[in-house]
Amino acid sequence: MEFLRDKHTTQLVAANLKRLMEDRREPFTQQALAAATNGKVTQSTISKILSAEREAKLSILIPLAKALKCSLQEFVNEDAVEILETSS
Repeated sequence: MEFLRDKHTTQLVAANLKRLMEDRREPFTQQALAAATNGKVTQSTISKILSAEREAKLSILIPLAKALKCSLQEFVNEDAVEILETSS
């Protein structure tokens, strides 16, 4: 999906993933989230997504969504987070 490849969307996914990890009774650590994906997503991959160093492919977002018990739409919800626009 091409829309996941732009800088704004990469930052949006990162911010929403962080929010989704924190908005729980017991927040997920990167390690705990990786474990909850049953080996489908590594802690290193989660770290790179959170720092917006890596684009999130559907093959990564699907197991993350299952582990977080959320929809894929939650990762691109612009109303849920504020993204600081930075010039390239």
